[in-house]
Amino acid sequence: MATIVFSVLFLINVITFFVFTVDRHREYYEQERISESAMTALSICGGAYGAAMAMLLFKAVNNIHKFKVLVPVALVLWLVLVVMLKCFV
Repeated sequence: MATIVFSVLFLINVITFFVFTVDRHREYYEQERISESAMTALSICGGAYGAAMAMLLFKAVNNIHKFKVLVPVALVLWLVLVVMLKCFV
């Protein structure tokens, strides 16, 4: 059970990292950007670590206040959930 959860979380984080990176690339070349609601949903649904890494490495969406607050809060909540899952299952 835990292996499946960790595998799904890993996949979501890789996808989120990729989406944030593509959004940063599109911003740089002034192309149509990925919607904030899609990136927010990915971050909340388990991709907070991938979002945080993309924000740190590529300065992606760092100027949007919502992501400066949402991503760290979601990351802490997911870390607590993963630790609880690892301890109690």
